[in-house]
Amino acid sequence: MKFPVLKTFITATACLTLFPTLAAAVPRVVNCDDGDSLQKALDAGAGSAAPTEIFVTGTCYEDPRIRRDRVSLNGDGFTVIEGRIRAFGDQLTIRDLKVTDGISFRHSRARLFDVQIVDNGDGFGMLVADNSSVSCDSCTISGNREGIRIEASHVSLSDTDVDFNDSAGEYSDGILVLQNSSLTSDGGSISNNGNLGLRVNWNSSIQVTGTEIASNGAYGILLQLGSIGALTDAKVTGNTGYGVEVSGGNAALEVFGGKISTNGSEGVWATEHSFVRLTDTEVSHNNGHGVALARDSGAVISGSTQVRYNTPYHQLVCQGDESSIDVEGGADVGPIDCSDQDF
Repeated sequence: MKFPVLKTFITATACLTLFPTLAAAVPRVVNCDDGDSLQKALDAGAGSAAPTEIFVTGTCYEDPRIRRDRVSLNGDGFTVIEGRIRAFGDQLTIRDLKVTDGISFRHSRARLFDVQIVDNGDGFGMLVADNSSVSCDSCTISGNREGIRIEASHVSLSDTDVDFNDSAGEYSDGILVLQNSSLTSDGGSISNNGNLGLRVNWNSSIQVTGTEIASNGAYGILLQLGSIGALTDAKVTGNTGYGVEVSGGNAALEVFGGKISTNGSEGVWATEHSFVRLTDTEVSHNNGHGVALARDSGAVISGSTQVRYNTPYHQLVCQGDESSIDVEGGADVGPIDCSDQDF
């Protein structure tokens, strides 16, 4: 099969827009160390459409539910919620606190700033589901069974680290983007998770810029089942298996700049009618071929891309007669083993 060059790509379907300016509200102060209840403060004025601002300090041993819109929950940088936050509201803001049993968002729109979601060894750090949209700025998601699970929703990460989510070993992924979901990530890291760094499937999309995806227990990225993605100046390094796998039927990935290197198997593995384009990208020092294709898949290698110094002699390979590789322009590649080297 001759694979066409992918000419259009994604703009993540972020439904997270700027919140309207909230009218000033008298803040509520909760000191959990003095026995105050965060849930009681959240429930006060139930049914009112007025914005609610809560300042909480100390350690709160409760599982608060946010069941109303326009709530701002503010810690002091030392605040701890020893429980799970369940959010169902719109125009929510959470900042400057730690949560030890995860946060779930359903039918919600929320912004998180400097939030730590840690040590939920039995479940997710953050679940975003049911048409929710959540942004995280300078957050840490670590020590959970799963880092972030996104189902039919959108998440935007900025300078956020999703690391060391490994309590279930080979079953612990850093981020799961599932069921027509989308993820954007700018900066930060997705590293040292027990299994995959980033799992994307069922017609989902990712747009990753300047993020380090490193030292995960299996692959750096698995993109499959009709999903699409773009990596820009990302580093996919030191993962135990493939740097990137693109598979499962009509999945496609574009990579601009950055590097895919020192992974334990192929740098890029594309199979089952999938497509990869590498532009100005370094693919080197992987313990497998730089780029390997199978089962009617295609790749375009363009710009100043370098595919060299990977362990096998052949740097780019096609398994079977139906896959094809197109090397364009000034790309610097090593030996190729492919019966169709030109689309």
